[in-house]
Amino acid sequence: MRFSPETFDDLLERTLSFSDAQVVKFVGIKGTDFQSAEERRPFIQKRKITYEALDGKFAILEMKYKYSIVPTQITFFVPGKALFILKERDYSFFRREIICPTLESALEQKNIL
Repeated sequence: MRFSPETFDDLLERTLSFSDAQVVKFVGIKGTDFQSAEERRPFIQKRKITYEALDGKFAILEMKYKYSIVPTQITFFVPGKALFILKERDYSFFRREIICPTLESALEQKNIL
């Protein structure tokens, strides 16, 4: 099962709420459940992109609205702290029970929260 665009948006937003967190790579495909009203060349039925750069957060938004690309994999990087890859699956349990509590705990230990 793929992440819904809303779930990816939520994970992206939560992760990037940390000031030094970055999206350094993502893979995306043209969404079947999402089509942007501003999509360029909407007659193209299949699209897949791999993007690697420090401005991944902004590129995801551009690709979403210009080409109806939705992420299927995102690589997050927090300098000196973490690098992790989130791939397409149904991770609601994983996110709710593992990722969020772990990040909160780590941030509390560092007195960031």
